[in-house]
Amino acid sequence: MNFEPAYNRLPLAEVPKRMGSFLIDFCFCAFMGKLIESLLGISEQSWLGLVVLALVWASDRIIVGGNNQGQSLGRWLLSLKAVDMYYGKSAGMADLLKRELIVYPFLALLLAAAKSPTTAALFAVLPLVVDMAFAIADSRKSQTLHDKVGGTIVILSRRGFQLDQKLAKVFGQINIPRVNFPIPDFSRRNREQYFTMRPPKTSNRRPRNRR
Repeated sequence: MNFEPAYNRLPLAEVPKRMGSFLIDFCFCAFMGKLIESLLGISEQSWLGLVVLALVWASDRIIVGGNNQGQSLGRWLLSLKAVDMYYGKSAGMADLLKRELIVYPFLALLLAAAKSPTTAALFAVLPLVVDMAFAIADSRKSQTLHDKVGGTIVILSRRGFQLDQKLAKVFGQINIPRVNFPIPDFSRRNREQYFTMRPPKTSNRRPRNRR
């Protein structure tokens, strides 16, 4: 009996969709992290902010994902799922932990550089770009660097909110009225009539008689 790995038989998620789920997770965790910081009175320049964000990030991407069939908030909203690359079973917390041990240091480096914007801070985004470039270059498995470390792939799933499809339906039902402007006739005859110098109009008013 020939064994077919999961990355050959399951529908792999597209890179733009994965980036969307990552962005949703980041925005949610950043919001919750800032909320907790304000409640605890932590200043924005304190390194404790990164610790708070790490705890929120781990809660969403590892704890929730491990107990929700490999779906974090972002992956659930876009109906994606992290699974084992060979057997296709939902990724557990141990697999997700390996993934996030690669992702979060890259993210923390970017956030730390954003607090003191310099020319060198522009290069802080490179690790995340390189991580995603692995998935673009890997046409067979579409694995990022953290996927390879965790032994996982991200697939399309029927389970989830399917936010992208619902938004596409909403925008597809919006009919924007088209305004048809009259197109001028620039045929040769009309061009000659348009550009022909017209004689000045003569006044029909009679001159006044001067006494």
